[in-house]
Amino acid sequence: MIGYNPDNAVVISSSRLDRVTRFSYDGVKYTRKEFIYPHIGGLRFDYLARHLCARQVNTLNRVKGVDGLQQIVEQDSPTSFISKFESGKPINQGGKLLNRNYFDKLFGLMQTMYDKGVVLLDLRYSNGLLVGEDGNPKIVGFGAAFTYDPAINSKRWKKYFDYLFNQSLSTVAKRESNLLLNEEREHIRDLRRTTGKAAAAAAIGWAISSFLRRDNKSRDE
Repeated sequence: MIGYNPDNAVVISSSRLDRVTRFSYDGVKYTRKEFIYPHIGGLRFDYLARHLCARQVNTLNRVKGVDGLQQIVEQDSPTSFISKFESGKPINQGGKLLNRNYFDKLFGLMQTMYDKGVVLLDLRYSNGLLVGEDGNPKIVGFGAAFTYDPAINSKRWKKYFDYLFNQSLSTVAKRESNLLLNEEREHIRDLRRTTGKAAAAAAIGWAISSFLRRDNKSRDE
């Protein structure tokens, strides 16, 4: 079990519902996310903090062992868990670090998450999408994840899951639209009207692969 000492931790982010800190233990860096009991109308909702924690732990366990994705180490309390610290810069700050396979690998990670029943809904925010020191993508922060389990969920749920996967692909590509050609932007707009996962992956793959074939001048400038 990893020893956590709040006196030696640095706060990374904090809100009314959770707090994320960074700390070291035996020379290794970790992050700890603690869910805070919300107070509404003078009442403390203990269940909500436990539920949010359990939900995110379950999501992270689905992608355990996948390089490039946030890795949970342990749940150290009913309302907190510890993950390995992922170093890197937000994508909007690490443009010159991007290698030419960044987008291929990013969409490969998103496909892997999909295959494991996970779609992230907040990759539009740069703090969840990092550029590692090697120029490769890293995805952290699984708070806004949508999951699918064929043993539990209905076919209708699966259709909605596919639709969200489509939208997640489209959103990330659109956020980097300044790096794409006009015809690629048009192709991505068409993608938004498609709800099939295979069509979405094919369309995005076309746009990104087309971009990767061009010079990398926009990143070097």
